[in-house]
Amino acid sequence: MLGKVIGRYTIQAMGNLRFARLRDADLSSCDLRFAVFRHAVLTNADLSGSNLSGADFYGANLRGANLSDADLRGGDLSSADLTHARFDKARLKGTRYDHLTRFPADFDPATHEMENATSAWNV
Repeated sequence: MLGKVIGRYTIQAMGNLRFARLRDADLSSCDLRFAVFRHAVLTNADLSGSNLSGADFYGANLRGANLSDADLRGGDLSSADLTHARFDKARLKGTRYDHLTRFPADFDPATHEMENATSAWNV
């Protein structure tokens, strides 16, 4: 699906959704490549099966989000809160994170070939 209508808004690839409030939103199976979700609230959102490659989730709240079978390759999860998020079969190779990214318990970003973007400047 190229986009999804949430209320009176259409969310689509390369969209700018900075600071958006999308709590409990159903964004499953959407094409959201390169969308910008900086500091957005996506708690308990369903992003399963979506193409999120290159998407920017810097500082986003994704607590409890369903990212199962989503493609996040090349995206940015730096400073994002992913506590209790689900990643079953998610594609995460090359996805950036930093020392402020909060992952679910027992989640190892190295196992998923994620890229640690923490540098000496932001430690």
